[in-house]
Amino acid sequence: MSVDPPRSLFGAPSLRFDGGAWFTLPLNEGHVLNVGDFTIDGWAQFDGPAPGHPHGVFLGKGASFNQSYYIGVNGAGYLCFWWSRTGSGGAVSVIGSTSAVGVGFFHFEVARAGSTISLFLNGVLEASATVDGFHEGPGAPLEIGRLGVVGYEYYWRGNLREVRVTKGVARHTESFAVPTAPPADNLAGDEHYGSTTLLAHLDSTLTHQTASAITGPCAVLALGARPLGFRSHDAPVNLGDRFCGGRGVVVGTVKEKSSPANVPLHRKVWLLRERDGIVIREAWSDAATGSYAFTSVDERERYTVIAFDHEHNYRAVIADNLIAEVT
Repeated sequence: MSVDPPRSLFGAPSLRFDGGAWFTLPLNEGHVLNVGDFTIDGWAQFDGPAPGHPHGVFLGKGASFNQSYYIGVNGAGYLCFWWSRTGSGGAVSVIGSTSAVGVGFFHFEVARAGSTISLFLNGVLEASATVDGFHEGPGAPLEIGRLGVVGYEYYWRGNLREVRVTKGVARHTESFAVPTAPPADNLAGDEHYGSTTLLAHLDSTLTHQTASAITGPCAVLALGARPLGFRSHDAPVNLGDRFCGGRGVVVGTVKEKSSPANVPLHRKVWLLRERDGIVIREAWSDAATGSYAFTSVDERERYTVIAFDHEHNYRAVIADNLIAEVT
């Protein structure tokens, strides 16, 4: 599993899954979709099934001896959604008719509205099925890049971005225009953000993921403010930290005042999160230009930058109330 800059989307890299790595999310009632409306959507690029596995799954939730639900691409190359009535059978299966192989990134969505489940590929309604009653909703964790149950496993081999689960809302019931930007992570940009129970950007860092339970033990948490306790089942490569990371960048320069022009300095620089004073990043400014950059930080925070003079010719210089720019 690795960050894949060549396969970028919306100007940022995507996360590549090698067909044997995945993430496990903690138990969350917001991921149990056994009753009521829901939507699962995101972006994917498929490199074919992992060796020895007939299907590719980018999001799945297991059950005791079978799956509760999963969405992925089947062995024939078609988008598919499988939803169990009992955890071991009686499934509702919705399969598309357009190949998802060799098309680059594609947008996927499955949505339940009342008694109808609809499956969309790049905004086009591919297939639908009628459902009724209660379906399997086990206490198993949700997995990104895998479905694992007793007796078999399916993995994802390819790339993923912007994986989202919305509980209680069917975002679409008929064909729609493909999104041209990442999903908003606020109510101003997404009227259904309050019902979003998972938003995993999976871009240059595995950060700024949100999991807001609408009901259950996490209901008291602020929407969009709870970092997911992702557990990687692979050695992560440049995935950042899930507590302080994000898509923001704080940049600046360290220079000595001089005439006719200020002189760049090579100095240690700290980045502090203002709400609690924690030093979340440390860097040295470039000797030639004096520039520094703190990348992959949470763009929702305010920061203070402190530059130190290790030669003790000057006192520390501070710049506060800084807002990270989103890259």
